[in-house]
Amino acid sequence: MSGSLGLRIRCSSAAVSPESDGALPGAKGVIQIPTPFSKVKPLPHISICVYALTWAILSYLFCDNMSQEWRWQFVGFESLSGDRPVQLWFDTLPDDDRYEILDLLNMLSNVTSKQWTRPEFDRLEGAGGISEIRVPELRSASGSVTYRIYGYFGPVSRQYCFLYGTDKKVRNDEKGKRIAKNRLDELQDGAARVHEFAFLRGAVVEIRDRTKSKDDVR
Repeated sequence: MSGSLGLRIRCSSAAVSPESDGALPGAKGVIQIPTPFSKVKPLPHISICVYALTWAILSYLFCDNMSQEWRWQFVGFESLSGDRPVQLWFDTLPDDDRYEILDLLNMLSNVTSKQWTRPEFDRLEGAGGISEIRVPELRSASGSVTYRIYGYFGPVSRQYCFLYGTDKKVRNDEKGKRIAKNRLDELQDGAARVHEFAFLRGAVVEIRDRTKSKDDVR
């Protein structure tokens, strides 16, 4: 056994692509990693053990980390007085509608921001940093409804913050965008904060017990 000794690690997972945030440059399925023993004539028994140990360590550090799912965390706007308007709005929606929104959010949560595109998402260029999650029109026996959730990427990496939720009734929802932008300004000025969003109705007790109408607090 002689010649150059190196490691070729094959990663079967495609959960993280080279284009996604945090991807390893050149990681397209096979990673060529030289070892300290390259171009050294190995000893028959010791070299095999070192090779196996090195491969196991590098496989854990590179392949296992690359196979982890991308995951966004969703948070909501919270005033300094403790009001959580988007959470309250979401909790008051019909069960079927909430499940449809959850399906969309689950899909978005597992891909990078580059894959957040229309028709499910609109970056709202020129809107001052806010963007829009676009829930497809939902139809039922009582009619149809179109939901929009305005938000922004932040305040930390891999977080998306809900600023305002509404059942859209006009083509250009200037009021909703204005409310969302004002709340973003509050967050950036330190006049508000965020909370972890609860997707099960009643999971946040103080929200369920409030008596304000959703039109007053959205």
